[in-house]
Amino acid sequence: MSDEHMIRHSRVLEQLPLVWHRIRTGFRILSGTLLTVFTLLAPHSIAQGPPPPVLTIIHTFTGSPADGANPQAGLVRSEGIFYGNTVSGGTATACFFGCGTVFSLAVPSSAGDAWTEQVIYTFTGGSDGSNPSSGLVVGKDGVLYGETAAGGTYGPGTVFSLIPPASPAGLWTEKVLYSFLVRGGQTACHL
Repeated sequence: MSDEHMIRHSRVLEQLPLVWHRIRTGFRILSGTLLTVFTLLAPHSIAQGPPPPVLTIIHTFTGSPADGANPQAGLVRSEGIFYGNTVSGGTATACFFGCGTVFSLAVPSSAGDAWTEQVIYTFTGGSDGSNPSSGLVVGKDGVLYGETAAGGTYGPGTVFSLIPPASPAGLWTEKVLYSFLVRGGQTACHL
């Protein structure tokens, strides 16, 4: 590698922390796999430039019936836990590939240990909606808010909240806040 190429390579890598800082959580979702960026901890000299980032898979979605599939939105963080959703997967049979899920990802307590993923809600495809495709928002007391692209009372989706359980072993409670309407053959725009 030429010195000029090394310098250009070094400048690009110097910008990585800034780029990743602009992403809310530092996580990206790519082809159904959550990825995170870590920097190699190996020593390096100025001539070599900074080490390249290393992509590490922290969870691979397996789909129905036990897991979600096709994550399309980013993650949000609340009290040290990351939350996201998948457009398909889950236990519901009303949708061909499952109606979607909301999941949590717990950071491992020790470096090198596995992340813990848990489906906290599976959409049924009925009045609760199906196919959540936009990101979640964390509200007061850890309540999650989001939208679905389909389902609900009228068919074109819902705005929902998920209320955390009162105890660690409890279940999250989903509440439909709004069902989108169809007017003149047009569906409402989603969040």
